[in-house]
Amino acid sequence: MPKRFRIFLSLVVASVLFCLLVVSNHLEKDKHFIWKIESPSTTGYLLGSVHVGDASLFPLAAVIEEAFEQSEVLVLEADVFGANQSELQALTLSKALYTNGETLADSLDSEQFGNLRRKLKSHGLDADKFMLFRPWFVAMTITALGLKHIGISEQYGIDKYFYEKAKGVKEIQGLETPRFQIELLANMTEEEQLLMLEYSFEEIENLEESFDKMLNSWKAGDVDGLEKLLLRTREEEPRLERVFSMLFDKRNETMVEGVKSLLKKERPFFAVVGAGHLVGETGMISILQGEGYALEQW
Repeated sequence: MPKRFRIFLSLVVASVLFCLLVVSNHLEKDKHFIWKIESPSTTGYLLGSVHVGDASLFPLAAVIEEAFEQSEVLVLEADVFGANQSELQALTLSKALYTNGETLADSLDSEQFGNLRRKLKSHGLDADKFMLFRPWFVAMTITALGLKHIGISEQYGIDKYFYEKAKGVKEIQGLETPRFQIELLANMTEEEQLLMLEYSFEEIENLEESFDKMLNSWKAGDVDGLEKLLLRTREEEPRLERVFSMLFDKRNETMVEGVKSLLKKERPFFAVVGAGHLVGETGMISILQGEGYALEQW
């Protein structure tokens, strides 16, 4: 169970929906998903991350490794890896379980319940054991199990890689807290959670193909290919627009404030956030540029 929670938490928000933010900037193919940003007092680097992956992601480009070495502080979306895992598991369970006597079956029609039972059975799981869990958590579990089945793990995520390199050597901070990320999902309406669950059923059918395309596009700098993948769900699932806005657009604004705070200090930093948070008209890069900051893509 703890391992499943760690996989879940690494997928929270940016990874579970596979970076569903709009990508509109056309990046050059010899560039990487990393930007340099400077202020009068310090230098920072913003790396667009793939939260989960496989061994083919490595080695990373030399310019990315060099930027990390030049920094004193590693900044993650949230320091999930350094958090107390027992406390994190307890918090997640408290938000994931129904507490009013209802069950998941009360929120599903017969077709949805049959679909859920078949999907879980295909992974050797009994749907009855999930009846006390709310839809958002079941959706995350289905996605996590699907990724595990095709050999994708948070152990190969770029966040995890740099966390292990920084541990005991550099200061590690988070732009958000694990509690904030969990509550973000838990506070979705029941209707939004059920839509998320329905989407997970559909996405898992082509999970390997779509994830391979995403990883290959990220590694090759194929922005056009990545853009198609990122745009698809937001365009095809208009019912989830409020969820996308909550999981990306609003969080981007908050994380930019965290970056601006770091730029006022004198310590160079290396920030690792989901690639979907950096790009697009409402992404962190555009927001920072709109506020007068100069960013150089490496």
